[in-house]
Amino acid sequence: MAEGNNKLKLVNSERKLMRVELPKLNLGDSINQLIPFISKESLKKEEEFYEELRKDGLTELNIKDKYRSCLLILSYVINMDLHKAKRKDNRNLNAWISNSKYQYYRRENLRIALKKAFRFWKGTGTHNPKEVWDVARPRNEKKPKPQTPKRLVETNEEIDEIIKVIGNNRDKFYIALLWNTGGRPSEVENCKFNQIYEFDDKIIIDLDTRKESGDEDSRQIELLYALPYYYRWKTEFKETFGIKNDKDLEDMYIFRKFPNYDKDKLKNIDKNKPVCHNTYSNLFKEIGSKLDIPQFTPKIFRKWVISKWEDEGIPDAYVKMMSGHSKNSRAIEHYSFHKKQKCFKYLERIEGIQKTEKQIKKEPSIIKCKRCDKENKASIDNCGFCGFALSEEAIMKQRLKKYDELEELKKQMKEELENMYTELIKEKLKS
Repeated sequence: MAEGNNKLKLVNSERKLMRVELPKLNLGDSINQLIPFISKESLKKEEEFYEELRKDGLTELNIKDKYRSCLLILSYVINMDLHKAKRKDNRNLNAWISNSKYQYYRRENLRIALKKAFRFWKGTGTHNPKEVWDVARPRNEKKPKPQTPKRLVETNEEIDEIIKVIGNNRDKFYIALLWNTGGRPSEVENCKFNQIYEFDDKIIIDLDTRKESGDEDSRQIELLYALPYYYRWKTEFKETFGIKNDKDLEDMYIFRKFPNYDKDKLKNIDKNKPVCHNTYSNLFKEIGSKLDIPQFTPKIFRKWVISKWEDEGIPDAYVKMMSGHSKNSRAIEHYSFHKKQKCFKYLERIEGIQKTEKQIKKEPSIIKCKRCDKENKASIDNCGFCGFALSEEAIMKQRLKKYDELEELKKQMKEELENMYTELIKEKLKS
């Protein structure tokens, strides 16, 4: 569907009609279809701006989604070299943005990209040049309110039920990592094995913060819930792609595409590329319909996790640090949701009303196997790697099983010996 307003008629400073209607864009790299309508000089100037963003540490994905797509659209609409636009031209562009059918955040991205590009082209640093002084959000345009998820997941057991539906260890680890870290889908999907390492007897993941307003370029989170799934996928990854040493894994994407043996006869097996985001979007749609989870997307985990962290009493400063937001960011309100019943409990506690609740002994979530030293979930009786018993109950079961097997073996040996002696006696009697 074309974006824009049919009634809007705008003229640029070169006395050309601006293109207020975008063509119908196909899926995939659809934005590239606008390139033939933009001059080479304008594209060159925009590329210089992207190069400056790369020097500032922005990822290619961030540049593509937030800046390149926006500037290509604006260059097409203005129908002239964007870097030569005057104050009147950018005022017209702002009018087009306000009248477009894009959602609020997309409109904001268009304005941000335009102002930041002009700051670079005019060399004004952090100050907006006069050309973009009129590029601002209209007063009557309000920021949408955060939408509460129709279902809030709070426990590991609920995530266990979701993971049971998944068929392979790669996607199981993907879901477990989203729940463990509360990371953005783009941060998790583009992780490499060298981002997971051991530090101070803990397994840490170093997530690249894919947001300009983040406090730091990366943040460290300990792997706890996701740890068993990590070990299982790592073992399977080596077998699938024929890798022998851990050193060869370092620069490889964790969530790598499976080789399609039938279609391309192993030609994809050497391609170190992450799984496409659309693959996981489709997978989550299937899981959501199967388990009746509304609005089930990879990003919903972020809302669940941040809400859980706040319910557990973690201070806001730590929640922002773990979720990749700066200390003065207010974006956290779009991810923080709580049930009314919990609010009632806090009010009752303030008023001195205490309800007697059963004391439940919390078991450690992770336990190490004494034989292979691999980490497993505490709820599992036997090690998922070597089969060794992890709990006292499981050890007793193994011992009883061995005792029964020995007794059965003794019984069989006794019967065989009796049969053998009977045969020998019969042979002697015959002779």
